Amino acid sequence: MSFALFMDGDFSQQTGKLITFVITAISMGIGFILIPFFPSPLPIIIAFLVAYAVYKNKPYGAIAGSATIALGLFYHLSRIGFFALLDNPLKNALFMALLFSPFLILPAIITNNLQIIAMDIGIIAVSMLFFKQTFYL
Repeated sequence: MSFALFMDGDFSQQTGKLITFVITAISMGIGFILIPFFPSPLPIIIAFLVAYAVYKNKPYGAIAGSATIALGLFYHLSRIGFFALLDNPLKNALFMALLFSPFLILPAIITNNLQIIAMDIGIIAVSMLFFKQTFYL
């Protein structure tokens, strides 16, 4: 696959959007399955909906998917007692806001399909942290 598929005229717009749709659906599906935040059929349905939203409108779909992944990460971090380490509620809230802000700011500045694919690869990398074999490394 060449980068020309993403950078040459109208053909690249449609091809790049289609490839981005497929990669986003796969990465969100993997992310939602490896970070179990939803019951069984919902991860695939939500992954498809997020990929369709990215296909139609890049920043809003990317923000929705990224925020959902962030909520799943926060859920699991709170389950293991990570946020209980900070005793002051104000420090805890500031730390959560600081941790959540990249999940909202970075997808908002996405402009092309290659950046979305790079974000999808990052989602797969973050999701692998919660996979059983890599959790204890």
